[in-house]
Amino acid sequence: MTGEIKVKKANENRVKINFSYNPDYIKKIKTINGYKWHPEEKYWSIPLNNDIFNKLESLFGSEKLDIESSLQIHSSKTKKTFKFLPLTIRIDTYGGIATPIILRGTPLPAQRSKFFSTSVDNQESVDINILMGESPIGKNNLKIQTLSLTKIPKAPRGDPQIIVTFEVDEFCNVTSSAVEKSSGRKVTVKFNDAQHHLNDQEIKHLLQQAETTRKRDENLLKLIEAKNKAYSVIDKAEDILRKHQEKNMFTDDDKNIEKVLATLGIALDIDNAENIRSNVEVLNTLITLVTPGNMDDMFSAFIGFPHTVHKSPTKKINDSQITNENKQSVGNHKLRDKLATSSKTVEHIGRIFGGGEFTLDSNLCFVLMPFEEKMRPIYDGHICKIIESERLNCLRADEIVGTNLITWDVWEKINRARFLIADLTGKNANVFYEVGLAHALGKEVILLTQTMDDVPFDLKALRCIVYSYTPKGMKDMEIKLKETIIELIKSS
Repeated sequence: MTGEIKVKKANENRVKINFSYNPDYIKKIKTINGYKWHPEEKYWSIPLNNDIFNKLESLFGSEKLDIESSLQIHSSKTKKTFKFLPLTIRIDTYGGIATPIILRGTPLPAQRSKFFSTSVDNQESVDINILMGESPIGKNNLKIQTLSLTKIPKAPRGDPQIIVTFEVDEFCNVTSSAVEKSSGRKVTVKFNDAQHHLNDQEIKHLLQQAETTRKRDENLLKLIEAKNKAYSVIDKAEDILRKHQEKNMFTDDDKNIEKVLATLGIALDIDNAENIRSNVEVLNTLITLVTPGNMDDMFSAFIGFPHTVHKSPTKKINDSQITNENKQSVGNHKLRDKLATSSKTVEHIGRIFGGGEFTLDSNLCFVLMPFEEKMRPIYDGHICKIIESERLNCLRADEIVGTNLITWDVWEKINRARFLIADLTGKNANVFYEVGLAHALGKEVILLTQTMDDVPFDLKALRCIVYSYTPKGMKDMEIKLKETIIELIKSS
């Protein structure tokens, strides 16, 4: 925003004021102690002190001031403090989605982090556009700054882990950083309130605009998300078909995949979100059928390892192949000991329980929730906030970007996570299944639900945080969740 009153630095002790001739402005300048008129250069100057910017705002209003960047830090530090973030901080992600990082109304100071990845194979740089606003669509928000991360190691899309962190202080000054995990490459930018400052009227206008377009934006968001998932599964399907053709292994199932790909292509062309989603589900099922193995071995097929069980009482069960940062084995002792008492001792558990040499991420909490938009505020505004308050990274399954089937990505994160949080609300079959996998691995899982009626019989014996989706209910849930996480960290 460019104001008509230019405020620049004259020297270490004074500020230069320029504006078109205006008797009212001149009268106001003369109320400031130490003012001076410079006739040759035709500008006013006033003493630079800690209260000068508050004084100028009170005289002219912030919307009329254009403060030079060299003075912005000084300006922001002398302005009023903020108790809450006035607008949501977002970043522009794949497909034009404005992913929220810190929500509007979050108490300040605040810090949040989220995992992201690349969207193209061998991508060596990413430009992270930082936005402020309440629309889930990137172009409908204010662009504040760009964070450019370069020299990312070449890898398939979705493989690099990029952690984006925002810190906002009580003056609304923002520090943003992006770190590529494998290489340690990091870039940081800082911007202060004077660079993105909006007055109350402008904030109100943006909020009204977001509310006016809310329904349209929600529908567009559903379409973009459906398309993103479609493009990912299309890549997987085409890769399978190509390999089968090269090996002369083309089957009737492959022909069915071709038919669904054609139908899905039409749905994508006409932007039919519902048809896109239904065809993606069918395509995922067909991919499962043509993947080596069978339905009983579904997860082994996704992972690419055999799932064999041998009845041999003379053999001992192997530990899980998960390792920590020091490459020390993290054995699944509880599971092993229980199985060792069985008359059918297992020579080795198929890689459904090991999944390769996964590295345990002691800072990762993986969250299992239904893929529904109504659950997003619960995750962003409450669960994620509590996790990050304990200096941990949180990740929800639908935030994972990659070319793998979602089941493989979920399996990998379950293995890597220090612990998990699962919201059983809605009796979601996928969440139930994933909780079962986590328990089979001996993982700690914090259970949440809005009603005990949604909790399966076998899980009702476990402690579960029951919450109501009301301001008081969410506050109580945050307190209980924080206490549980702290206790879990202490005992682990």
